[in-house]
Amino acid sequence: MKTSSPFYCLLICWATMSAAAAADLPILDTFPRCDYQLVQQFDITQQRSTDEASEPEDQQKLLADVLHLIRRNSADAGAEAIILQYVNGDKLMLKNSVRRKTGSFELRLNARADAITLCDEDPKLPLKATPFNERGNRNAVLSTQSINIPIAFTLTTNIDTGSPAQPLKPLVSLQQGFHGVLPGMTSDELKAIWGAPDAEFQLQQQGYQALAYGKQYWLLLYQDKIVSIDSRHSLLSADITRQLNDNQAFSHLAWQLDGQFEQRTPLTELKAQYQQLKPLADNLFSLQQGDRQLQMEFADYLDIRSGTQQTVLNQLRLQSVKLTPPTQLELAVALPLDQLQNDSTNPFSRQYWQTTLQSVPVLNSAVRSDGYAITIYNASLAAVFHLQQLKEIQLLPVYQGQGSDQLQQTLKNLGMPNSKAAFLQQFPDAFDALGKLIYYGDQIEVSALYSETGDSQLENITISFM
Repeated sequence: MKTSSPFYCLLICWATMSAAAAADLPILDTFPRCDYQLVQQFDITQQRSTDEASEPEDQQKLLADVLHLIRRNSADAGAEAIILQYVNGDKLMLKNSVRRKTGSFELRLNARADAITLCDEDPKLPLKATPFNERGNRNAVLSTQSINIPIAFTLTTNIDTGSPAQPLKPLVSLQQGFHGVLPGMTSDELKAIWGAPDAEFQLQQQGYQALAYGKQYWLLLYQDKIVSIDSRHSLLSADITRQLNDNQAFSHLAWQLDGQFEQRTPLTELKAQYQQLKPLADNLFSLQQGDRQLQMEFADYLDIRSGTQQTVLNQLRLQSVKLTPPTQLELAVALPLDQLQNDSTNPFSRQYWQTTLQSVPVLNSAVRSDGYAITIYNASLAAVFHLQQLKEIQLLPVYQGQGSDQLQQTLKNLGMPNSKAAFLQQFPDAFDALGKLIYYGDQIEVSALYSETGDSQLENITISFM
């Protein structure tokens, strides 16, 4: 069966909503940097007949129908904006003999969205991309390998990452593990079930290693045996995580606790089901069987139907109690911060970074969504390579909740600007694009985000080499 081009773009503008334009609710390409409220979730599927000649036009019509329904339903629910969580299109050949002779087939489009209310954003918080951006593409593009059904305009990527030998089951339980993977398994046993990881990290404590699968799953290993499995990345900052490859096998996989409880199941239901549920901390409970512990993290959200605040299941973690370290381990440091010093070479030049990094071991590396590799050297420095060529330097906070002190010290050591004013002084031709400074030079692009408070300290610097 012939497949069509990659999924068509959603031509939606990010705009401020007014009551008169409720039908044109914005589809956000970044999450609001505040505690926004979920109003309601929608799962819309539409289908229409077409043929090869009419397919491109009918794709657009089908998309318009689905977005219209999402917008209308969201507006009716009192929402102010939409976060598009999932979009997928199928092309289905029908068994009807008349349709086979005429060459007609069915297009089917499924989209899932969160309808939310907006809130006052905190500019100090990092931006985090939504699953689908304003153009209808994944912020991290998916694998070019198609799913094992006749898909015509499914989302794809230009890289080939490992995939499971068999489709993964959503089941998560103490007895059967996380999609078939259990604490105590070796890395080879893990890869036989889940495929190759998208990122490998060496941790500071000897013998510990972490593996990442897409943007979702984070596994801790000790001496090549699985210690814990998390349904989300809990160590790296959003600026790092958003760059990781969005592994198709996991981005579309919705876990189910014991095959019946999904994400956002109310805590009251789980307490009724599991009498042995043990509280560990605020909104954190666990079930345990021998050395194996299943932790459940809960979060509060507003139930639009009842108008009440509910505590619902948010994330899962399956771990070995004996082997799990008491505190979260950071990445092994390949290049200590105090070794980054300005030696009178221009720190914005490719030559400086090639010389600085050429003898530094690669301990922590990940596949990006564009097929490039990102290597993390310390808490403030990452570099991007393609075919062993340096493409990008990133100076940024690497860890979640990391303050700006380390980044500011690194910038000072390198003799680089650490504020908006200093950046504009060094690059007078730079321009300000909605809180982001951009400078275009000879075979180089330098960009920086800055804080909108105080002296507008820089929150990161990215140097891209052409």
